[in-house]
Amino acid sequence: MINGLLFFERLKEARKERGWSQAEAAEVGGVSREYWGRCERGSSIPGGEVLAALAAADFDVMFVLTGKRRDPCSPNLTAEEQTMLDYFREASKEVRRAALGALLGAASGPGPTVRIGGSNSQHSTGANAVNIGSIGETPPSKRRK
Repeated sequence: MINGLLFFERLKEARKERGWSQAEAAEVGGVSREYWGRCERGSSIPGGEVLAALAAADFDVMFVLTGKRRDPCSPNLTAEEQTMLDYFREASKEVRRAALGALLGAASGPGPTVRIGGSNSQHSTGANAVNIGSIGETPPSKRRK
């Protein structure tokens, strides 16, 4: 089992995605409709000649064999890119949007910088307090006359 589906389940899914009936797929593959039905139930496995005929008709044989979708736009993805693509495709709409936002934000470089001048300090008391700057009394400033 690869990617959650068995071979015969992927065979059926790929046929349906192509919009073919069992009879149409069988005809393209050069087998009987009964044999094709057995293949989709998992009691028979189509041979190389059948798969080659299907591939010639733009049937996604790679998905049927490996569980991985072919990507005609980028057939030479690195393993890292393919992993990202696989996770992206399986993610919910919200997760895909967040991922795109993170990538687009990272691509634009660092965000605006805020600079605060003067003497700045912050003091917190209590458990797990964080102190930034100086603590205690600040000596009076010396004024010029």
